[in-house]
Amino acid sequence: MYTELIKADRFNANDFVQLVLMTGKDFLENAFGKQVNQMLQKLFLQPKNLFSHECTWFGLVEKEIFGVIVGYSYDYARICRINTGRLILKEIGFWRLLTLIKINRVLGKHSKGEFYLSNIAVYPKFRSMGLGRKLIEYTFEIAKQQGCKKIMLDVEKQNEPAKALYRKVGFEKIGEGKIKFAHSEFHFERMSFEIPL
Repeated sequence: MYTELIKADRFNANDFVQLVLMTGKDFLENAFGKQVNQMLQKLFLQPKNLFSHECTWFGLVEKEIFGVIVGYSYDYARICRINTGRLILKEIGFWRLLTLIKINRVLGKHSKGEFYLSNIAVYPKFRSMGLGRKLIEYTFEIAKQQGCKKIMLDVEKQNEPAKALYRKVGFEKIGEGKIKFAHSEFHFERMSFEIPL
C-alpha cells in the first residue's frame, strides 16, 4: 500500500475540520462553542496560527486523504501563539478567549528543540491498517526537518487506543493535567518521544 505525506493547502479545509474534530469533538466544542466547525475552518485558512494550513500535513493512500497531522516547533509556536489568540478573539469573543487561555496553561507546552504534536487522526474507513503508526513516523520526519530532537503531545486520558499506539512507537508518559469547563472536566496525559539520531 503506497502512502505519502503532503503539506496542506487551503483547498483541504473540509478534511482538516472533519479530522481535527475526530481528535476530541467534546473538548473542542467546549473550547470553541457551537461554531467550532466554522472556527476551525477560519483558523486553518489563515496563516501564522496554531491551527493553520502552515502547520498541517495530510497522509495519502493511493492519492486519497486518510489522515492529518497538526504540529509545530517551539519557534513557530512562539511566533504564532498570540496571533492565534487574536484570531479567536475576533471570531468568538473575549469570554471564550479566557477559556482558551486556561487551556493554554495545560496543553501545548513545549520548549526549544521540541516539536508539539497537536492533533493526529485517521478517517474511520482507514483504521486498523497501520496508517496511524505511519502518520506518527511521518511526524518524526517533520520534526527532524524542523531541527527538533523531541516530540511532545497531550492525549485525553480515556483515549486508550491512542495511548497504546503512542507507547508502541516509543512515547512515554511524563505527566498529567486537567481542564475544567463550566459543566465538563477533561483529563490529559502528557507524553514525549526522543527522536533517534
